[in-house]
Amino acid sequence: METLQITSKEFADKQNIFFGLATRGTQIQILWENNQLFALMPIQHVSMASNENDSYVFSPEEIARIEHSRQQARAGKVVRCRTAEESGKLLESL
Repeated sequence: METLQITSKEFADKQNIFFGLATRGTQIQILWENNQLFALMPIQHVSMASNENDSYVFSPEEIARIEHSRQQARAGKVVRCRTAEESGKLLESL
């Protein structure tokens, strides 16, 4: 499974593309302002049980995927796009 790390601006500019990639299994990591990292993943396989705050609960499998993605990022096993041109080339290659 491929991991793709992008900036929040790249995500905002090309949301449809990144949602499509996530749906097809690519792990999308979004780097936001203060070096905070967010994961984009479909939740159709996540247990939709609500807690008292009406938020969704991730299944153990999804939590494992998130942790795996975090480990890949820490190990530098990600594709980083720093410019719109790099993003475009990467997306065209997929």
